Amino acid sequence: PDGNCRLIGMIGDQNYLVDTLPSVKGVATYTRDDAMSGGLYYFVFPDQRTYQQFLVDKDQEFTLKAKSYNPGLTAEAIGSEDNELFFFNQQWEQKWRVRYDSTDKALKALPASDMNRSYLTNKKEQLLADRKAHIQSFKDELPECFFSVFKLAGQNPELTYPKKENGQLDTTAQLIAYREAYFNNTALGERRLLHTP
Repeated sequence: PDGNCRLIGMIGDQNYLVDTLPSVKGVATYTRDDAMSGGLYYFVFPDQRTYQQFLVDKDQEFTLKAKSYNPGLTAEAIGSEDNELFFFNQQWEQKWRVRYDSTDKALKALPASDMNRSYLTNKKEQLLADRKAHIQSFKDELPECFFSVFKLAGQNPELTYPKKENGQLDTTAQLIAYREAYFNNTALGERRLLHTP
C-alpha cells in the first residue's frame, strides 16, 4: 500500500526513528550517504502497525520483499546473506512453534496415568533437540555471519537441575549455574549487538 513507512533502530533497550520513506505501489526505496550501524532494524509498513525486522551489516545494498498481511511468513531477501538466514530462521521457527505448542498442549491435557504421555514427552524432547541442532548449524556452518552471532547471543542457557544432599532441587545452585552460563554464546566485544534486543 501507498503511504509513509518508517525505519526504526535500537540501541540497548531504546528504539529510535532512523528515517521515514514513502511507499509507492508497494515499493519503498531507502538510500543514504553514510552507512547505518550494524544491528537489528524494523521496517514499519504504511499502516504503522505491521512491521518486519531485518539485519544490517557491512554490505548495505540489498532488497527485502514481504507481503504486508503476513510479513513474517512471506519475507524474502535478495543480496543479503544475513537476511536470507534471518527470514529462513524466522519461518522455520514459526512452523516449529506450531508443532511444539500443539504437542505441549496435548501433553498438558492428558491425565498423569495416560499411556500417551510418554509418546508426547518424547516428541516434545525431540522437537527441542531439533531446534537446538537447527541453531547449532548456524554456528557450525557460518560462524562469522552476523546472523549467526545475533542468533547465538539470543539463546538462553539450558537449565540444570542440581540436587541437594536430601535429593531436592538446589534452586540457588541452579540460579548460579544459569547466570554463569548466561553470556557463554555472546560475543561481548561485538558492537553490532549493541543495536539488537
